[in-house]
Amino acid sequence: RAESGNELFLRRRINKRWERLLRDILENRFDKQVILLSKAKNQWSSDIEAVDTKGLESPATQDLKGIRLGPDSCESILLPVEVNHKTVGVLQLESKIAGRFVRDQFREYEYLANIFGIVWNQWCLKISLRERVKEQTCLYSIARLVAHSQWTLNDVVRQAVEIISPGWLYPEIAVARIVIDDLKFESFDFMSRVQSLQSDILVDGKKRGYVEVAYIEEKPPLDEGPFLAEEGKLIDAIAGELSFIIKHKEDREKNQELQTQLQYANQMAVLGQFAAGMAHELNDPLGSILGFAQLILKNPELPTQIKQDVDKIIAAALKSRDIMKKLDIFTGSESSTRTRFDLNEVIEDAFQSLRPRFQKTDIELICDFSDNLPVIYADRSQIIQVLIHLVVNAVQAMTEGGELIIRTSAEPGTVIITVEDTGVGVPAEILENLFNPFFTTKDVNEGKGLGLSIVHGIVKSHGGTIQAESDLGKGTRFVIKLPA
Repeated sequence: RAESGNELFLRRRINKRWERLLRDILENRFDKQVILLSKAKNQWSSDIEAVDTKGLESPATQDLKGIRLGPDSCESILLPVEVNHKTVGVLQLESKIAGRFVRDQFREYEYLANIFGIVWNQWCLKISLRERVKEQTCLYSIARLVAHSQWTLNDVVRQAVEIISPGWLYPEIAVARIVIDDLKFESFDFMSRVQSLQSDILVDGKKRGYVEVAYIEEKPPLDEGPFLAEEGKLIDAIAGELSFIIKHKEDREKNQELQTQLQYANQMAVLGQFAAGMAHELNDPLGSILGFAQLILKNPELPTQIKQDVDKIIAAALKSRDIMKKLDIFTGSESSTRTRFDLNEVIEDAFQSLRPRFQKTDIELICDFSDNLPVIYADRSQIIQVLIHLVVNAVQAMTEGGELIIRTSAEPGTVIITVEDTGVGVPAEILENLFNPFFTTKDVNEGKGLGLSIVHGIVKSHGGTIQAESDLGKGTRFVIKLPA
């Protein structure tokens, strides 16, 4: 067999002249001055001493192993086996009878060597085709994973790990690992790897992880190393497919999130228009009811029972007017007075009115205020109203006590308020509707479902955003961002 740069490695040592002769054949080095060359440029001589084998004294030849004549052999022929004009091996013919090999038959021997070259080439092509089919099947299977739109990225990567190993030369000992961000998926027994090949996963030019294929047993090195050159290209292609899948999945999730936000914005716009119209239509009749009821009370001869009924009418009208005012806040149609102020000071003022509520509970208040907070331009009373609503909600969620954390921080051009509790948390289906007007999980007499919608309306009217996050059994977090 010829391996690694046409070096010949066989089982037994031969003498120096045989070494040189074999090296000449493998490296296509022949002296044109010899007595006879065949048409295929092979040397013919009846005496090995007549064969010119100069210039091969090098350390590389000192360890050369090859074929030597058997103890009963007196003649031998060494013929190069070629594929595409490249020597891949040597065919040796021996004879125990002198004169068996004659010049007239030499072309037949060369023809036999050519047949071996053709057979070897066909075998190599067959093996190469088999490996290419395995590689393309592997790539195709990974590419098809993107079609499973209902699968999460974790599902896709976990399946990809199982697909990769069969694409390698020795699939029975091949294992794979894929690392993406903080996620890691690997084949069973991956930690026993002894030889590995790796390729980075790049998404928009940024490294997000890598894919690694390894063998758990040592294999004889090939010309290219422990892995085929094509396998190096294959793992790069797999990394490319995974990059595409990651980007596709993330883009799809972003689009779904944007569609949800757009749908929510449309719903809120419709609700806002409805609330604004309803408030406008009801304010005038409520004003009339309240005015006439107050006039009735001025009658000194009014019977006691009627006076009590009129008081109930006035109380109901005032309550309705308060609801209309809250709807005005939600729709942003209420006028406000804005000034520049320090947010930390406003939070301290808001807590002054809430301290009695905390004294009756086992809730610990933790304040973490940024020292370098820029001032904001906002309606002071409305910001206090936002804080009171959020704090009251947090207290109601911690019936058995806990921690209420108020944190302020800043980003360029933005002030951030975080209100976090360690209460029972909010289920996902409720979290989606948290800021909708009249949505409440409380009993009929405990709330109208306007508190958080008012908070949302105030924050939005100030050009800010509010986001709710919750873990069941761990608590809820509200993050408000206001322009500074």
